[in-house]
Amino acid sequence: MQLIVSLYPEFPVRLPFSYYHSLSASVYETFRSFDESFAQELHNGLNSASRIKLLAISPLFSNVMEVHGGGKGSHNKDQNKDYYLLFKGTTSFRIATPIPNLARASISAFSNTNFLRIGSHVFRVNSVEILKEPIFKREMTWIPPENASIVTSWSSKEERKKLYQFPVNRREKLPDSHLLLEGNLIHKWKRLVEKAPDICKKWAGEENISSDELKNMGDSIKINVAILTDHNRFHYKTRLHQLKNTPVRSWRAPVKVMGPEWIQKLIWNCGLGQLNTMGFGLVQEMLS
Repeated sequence: MQLIVSLYPEFPVRLPFSYYHSLSASVYETFRSFDESFAQELHNGLNSASRIKLLAISPLFSNVMEVHGGGKGSHNKDQNKDYYLLFKGTTSFRIATPIPNLARASISAFSNTNFLRIGSHVFRVNSVEILKEPIFKREMTWIPPENASIVTSWSSKEERKKLYQFPVNRREKLPDSHLLLEGNLIHKWKRLVEKAPDICKKWAGEENISSDELKNMGDSIKINVAILTDHNRFHYKTRLHQLKNTPVRSWRAPVKVMGPEWIQKLIWNCGLGQLNTMGFGLVQEMLS
């Protein structure tokens, strides 16, 4: 399920370019205000800490936003007083999750709060709506909406250092970005089997299948991911962000996925790539 939360700044809201972690914290705080035990379990629970959350949060979208500054150094902590985004009108962001109780909690939490505080700045919450699902097919092309982007990274067990991979000018000795997306989808499927096996059975059309068999579907299924970096309408871009003073690299391009319909449903509900709760990877179908 994807939701769109509509906001409005009663006064212009000025945010640094690297506000994603603050937005994520605000969403968790809204959950906490609605149900503290639920928010704690989602963030720090024994079955959730350091695990895929199956929750995607987009950046803020607005047609009434001014960009001040930009270019090299825009995300540098020492310069963010001069480089910022100014939100002056209707603004929104999206939340995606396949977990029914998390979707219900999201709807209830944002339906029953009047304001969303991002750092020291406040937006009024106007509404929360469920977005219509696309028609799921074996071949679909996905694109991050508006100014959203995707993260593909690789951590070696020896160095324990996160390295970012890109579809263009790829790093040698790292898996290609399309392989990282494919592997990430399999991890998400196995996590969903743990958290909501009934949803997996429904998506797979196999009501009597066991959890182990559901997990094995992820290992045996063939997924083909192609990143369309030369698309004539959506040009390939890379971006630099700061999350809690840690640099993060992302990219934006259409992604064509061939696979069973349950993989496409997983993408709609969970996003592509990594750091989904931090503003990356939520996607929508790219229509011709």
